[in-house]
This record gives sequence, structure tokens and C-alpha cells, in this order.
Amino acid sequence: MRKKLFLATVMVLLTVSMLLLNIPVLEASDGQQMDTYISNTYGYSISYPQGSRVDDSDPSFVGFILDEVTRTVFIAFVEPLSVLPASVTSLDDLETFRIKQVKEQDETASVEVISSKKVRQDEKFPGREVLLKYTDQGIDYRTDMLLVMSDKYSFMVTATTQAKLYDTYEPQFHAAIESFTVDATIPRITSTPASTPALTQTNLLRNPGAEEVQMSASGGQVVSIPGWTITSNFTTEPYGGDFPTTAESQRISGGSNLFSGGPENAMSTATQEVDVSSLGQDIDAARRTAVLQAQLAGYGNQGDNGTVKAEFLSASGALLGSISVGPVGGTNNVFQFKTASGAVPSGTRSVRVTMTSTRFNGSYNDGYFDNLFLGLQSIEVTPIPSSTPAPVGTSTPTVTPTVTTAGARLIVDSRSVAPGGKVQVPVRLENVGNIGSMNFVLTYDPGVLKVTKVDKGSLLSGAMFTPNYEDPPVILFGFASNNGLSGSGSVAYIEFVAIGSEGSKSPLTVSEVLTTDISGQSLLLSTQNGTVTIDKDENRLLGDYNGDSRVTEVDALAALRMSVKLLAEDLIVDMNQDGKVTAEDARLILKQAVTGETTTGKTTVTPTPVPATTLTSTLDEKTIAAIKEETNKVIKKASEAMLSGNVEGLLNELESSLKAQLAGDLNLSAPKTAAVAEALSNAKVTEVYPDMVFYEMAIDSETYSFYVLREGQEWKIGGL
Repeated sequence: MRKKLFLATVMVLLTVSMLLLNIPVLEASDGQQMDTYISNTYGYSISYPQGSRVDDSDPSFVGFILDEVTRTVFIAFVEPLSVLPASVTSLDDLETFRIKQVKEQDETASVEVISSKKVRQDEKFPGREVLLKYTDQGIDYRTDMLLVMSDKYSFMVTATTQAKLYDTYEPQFHAAIESFTVDATIPRITSTPASTPALTQTNLLRNPGAEEVQMSASGGQVVSIPGWTITSNFTTEPYGGDFPTTAESQRISGGSNLFSGGPENAMSTATQEVDVSSLGQDIDAARRTAVLQAQLAGYGNQGDNGTVKAEFLSASGALLGSISVGPVGGTNNVFQFKTASGAVPSGTRSVRVTMTSTRFNGSYNDGYFDNLFLGLQSIEVTPIPSSTPAPVGTSTPTVTPTVTTAGARLIVDSRSVAPGGKVQVPVRLENVGNIGSMNFVLTYDPGVLKVTKVDKGSLLSGAMFTPNYEDPPVILFGFASNNGLSGSGSVAYIEFVAIGSEGSKSPLTVSEVLTTDISGQSLLLSTQNGTVTIDKDENRLLGDYNGDSRVTEVDALAALRMSVKLLAEDLIVDMNQDGKVTAEDARLILKQAVTGETTTGKTTVTPTPVPATTLTSTLDEKTIAAIKEETNKVIKKASEAMLSGNVEGLLNELESSLKAQLAGDLNLSAPKTAAVAEALSNAKVTEVYPDMVFYEMAIDSETYSFYVLREGQEWKIGGL
């Protein structure tokens, strides 16, 4: 599958296992702090600017997005040498091939090589650095490209931005490219994992390894599978050929056959239901824990993948809970051992196990499965692992009692929204400790709401996070962290559009919550469901953009984003009722949030001067002074840049959205430049907050409001 090399590419959103670590902080030559990313899959590391958005949903195509507006992005792209043309045998050949790819991917773009040089000559795998100039839709870009060939892979690192911003970002580009390391000591997906650990309990599944089946020696047929009910051509295949090798079968004790998603389908399943009613007394007394295991693999580096789920059912067939492993795909036909465990819910009388294979590439559905295991262990019994170590990234399934964390809750907030409007609903964790991973499902009414996006919450900073809302009315969530998450905060923000009629409501219901700590021990926490109500606009609280029946700093930030056209205007935050949303409305919302004033309907709020000390009661005087000192420095730099005609210097002090708007349009020789610069340098603080400071300045007897906002680790000016 062809992949675009620049930000205009739609990233392939596949769920795969990667490791994202914040290890010793580096600095680019311009002082920008850098984090380090490590790819467990392909064994490389690279530094990238702190605050970048990392998209590693496809391990072969990882993006580090610095600024989406200006398309400033790093990309690390990996391909096995085996997929390159036979003519590519050297770095010179690789350079020719990659530049040809760039030109072919957009024939309307003009591409030119500015420079090319050998680099990394003292390292095991030398490289070549190429600087490209290209023009796309009238915009000039610069791309630094690093090419490296190891003994197995071709690596390409690109760093791209608009030509006029290249000098600004070049130190960060240089630091990232210089930092790129192919480290043979980092475990790869091709490292040899052990076979499935042995368990003392009986496997409750019939035909767990696809050996009980009749098929031709060459495979390629859709066959019935004893013990399993199949859909959409799910089948079995013999080891060898295009499938995992017989050597791979020997490594995992896989026998002659494996399960496969089968030909000509986008999704296929195999299901088996196991009667566990004979264990009902133990289950109802909370004395049984379920263990689910499987070997999972996928073809090449494609996105096709497999998942195995065990669902706990009551005597009437009601779903009481579930555990799952996967998805796993893109493993170059190498199996990965996966295991999950969890308390068997009281009332369980059967367990339904389903293998699901999902196709993303080609015509054959290449999710592969073998050696499934389902056991209901007594919590006093610890499974005995084999003497062979478990594969990298997994652990042997030592089953321990599920722990209930006092006060820990997963909460979906309730919101109101006008007909046709958008609303963001937070999903939050409260009072949690040391959470290593979590999966859960949220359902809604698709006749009332439509999901437009799901964003990562603040509590998950540094954690891997993947949502899936492609199958209404279900949203699937998953996150994982090596360091453990503790405290309270948002997990995700779900943006809905209200498509139902006025007065309609949609429950937001959480289910299938699976949580572990960083040691793999299962955790139990309570849940609180939410509701979205579609209400008349006049019934909404003035200033309450997000519909949580409160006016907070979050609403102020929304108003600010509206004022610079980053968010669709909603007059519910037009506090001074002038028919538009400006930074002044954001200031009034902040004032109301701090002073506790409330208002309902479309009541006008008359601005009244409030001393900064009143509006900053949550900050001590020392902190306020420190924040003002930092923001005043930024304003001084901007004023000096205006007076000296330094366009780039001024742009560097502006927040990214404003910078993108003004880039190319600034004229510092205009008659009023000096007056604006002087007014800026004499601006007065009106309000101080931990991440935002409001100012006022006077020009020709007119008063203007603006703000200085914390953007990552720096303060930047906005609202001008």
C-alpha cells in the first residue's frame, strides 16, 4: 500500500503494540526541549520536540506533528529491504528510489534536490541526508530527509515545514535527524518468543489449535471447523507458503494448522460457547478467575489483525462482562503470545469465545490465530509457566485476585446541547492508583447523537491511547502506560453532533471495563453513566459552551478559539451581547468562573472592573509575579521585533494559530506599526491565571484586549 510522505497523508489508524517513553530530556540548539521515542517493533529511537502530537498507530509510519496548520511534521517510515526493488542495493540507489516516489505521489508538485551528503559514517549503519525543495498548491516547503539501511530494514526520516518557517524549525529538524539511532539491542517483533506457557487447569475449548479439521495439503479452502461456528469465510490453513512457516509452528508448538480470517472478506469470526454451569457455586462466591490466551499474528506489515474475546453470559444469555486479547497484526508472519485475565462475574453460566479477523489490505483477510486457551482458575491456584521465557512485551499469566480500589470510578459526564449543535463530553477517572491498562465500551443512541471525533484526555499524557468509533452506536476505548496512572482527570473527550429532535436524550452507558495495574493485576472500579440532552438554546446557561451547567475556564478557552476562527462561533459565549465572540467574551467568562457569578438564559453581563488580586485568588503573590515577569518578557520581545521590522522575530512570539494566520501577511512598515509596538510594550495586566494572562492596551483612545497563553513550555501572544 502506497503511503504519502507528508502531513497531507491520512495516517493509517491501526491498533498495534508500540512503546512510547520519555527518557532523558535533550535540547535542540535553539533551546527547544526534546523527548525521545523508541520503536520496539523496528529497533530505532529518535528525538522530537516536546509538545508534538505523536501518531504511532502504524508502527512502520510514525508521525510527530509540531503544527498541523503549517504542516510542520516529522515522519519515521520503515520498510523491510525485501519489499524494495531489486535494483536498490546502496544508499545512492535508495535516494534515487525515494525521490522518485515523492515525485510520483503528487505529479502536480514541483520537487528539487537542494543538497545531498553522506552522514553517520562512524556508525554501524551509515546514512545519507537530503534537503528537498518542493512546491504544492502554490506553497513552498522544505524537507530534510535522512536515509539509512540496516541489515533488514530501510529507514526514512523526513522533517517538513513551509519554506518561510524553515530557519525557525531547522535546529529542531537537525536535532531529530542527528539523534536517529538504529539500536540492535532494542527487542524487535522478530525476536523469538516462547511457546504458550503451560497451565495446570484444563483448557475448556474444543479444537483450540485448528488441528481437528479436514483440508487439502495446499490450503486455500473455506472449510467447516469442528467446535466453532464461522462467518464470512473464516477458515483454517496449513503452515507454510504465504502463511507462517513450519519453523514458526515448531517454535510455538502450533501443530500442522492455524486459524485464518480467510479469502474475500473484510471481517470474519469463529465462535464457541462453553457451558460452565457446573462451576456456578464457585463463580457466584467470587472464587474463579478467567484466563484467556492466544497466539496472534498478521501477514507482512499489513494492517490485517486478529482479536480474541471471551464474553461471560448469564443463564438467560445476558452479557455480564468480557476479557480480550489483541488486536495483533503486521507481524511479518511471526506469532505473538497474548494473555488476559479477569474475575468471572457472579451469575455466569457460559462463556462465549470469539476470534475476529479484520482486513485492512489486499483481498485475503490475514488475521492468524493458534493455541487458544480458556480456563477458569481458582484464585488460590497460580498457573505454572514453562521453563522457556515468555516473548518480549508479554508476561506469563500469573493469576491473582482482582483488587477493588476504594473510591475509584470511571465517569461519563452529562451535557446539554442545542439542536444541530456540537458538544464535547468528558470521560473521567477519579481516585485511581497505578493503572497500567484499560479497555471499556461506551454506547449511545445513534438516532440522537453522531460522533465526530474522540480526543485524548489530560490524565493520559505519556500513555498510548486508541479510540474506535467506526461502528455506531459503540465506541471502543483502550489505553496503556508503563509508568502507571494515578489521581483524577480526563481519559477522553467525545465530540457529538446533536441530530435528534429538541427534548430528546441519549444515555451514555459504559460497559466491559477491563483494568489492570502495571503488574498486570486486575482492578475493579465503579462506573457512572451520563446523558446528553438536546435542549432549546434559550434554556442554556450563558457562557456554558460545553453544556455542563457551569461556566469555567474551559468555556473561556473555547471562546478564545472562536475568536481566532479555530472553533465554530457559538453565541452562547457572547457575554457582552455584541453579536460576535471575541477575546473580551473569554475574559468575562473567566471573571464569572472565578467570582462565582451565575446567569441564565440570554441575560446581559455588564463588564465591571475587577482588581487582578480578586481574579487570581487561587494563586499566591509570588506565583503571580513570576507569571507576569515571564509574559512581560514575551510582550517586550514582540514589541522590539515590530520596531526593528523583524517579521520572523514577531511571529516567534505568537501562538501557533495566530502565527499561521499572519505568516506572509505581516507588514511592519505600515504607518501605525510604531504606535502598536509602543501600546504593546505599555500593556497592562488585567487578569492572571496559571496558563493565561489577559492584557489591555490603548491605541488612538481605543482599548484592545489580548492575552498571553502557555503553549507547551513557552508563553505566546494571542488575540491580537
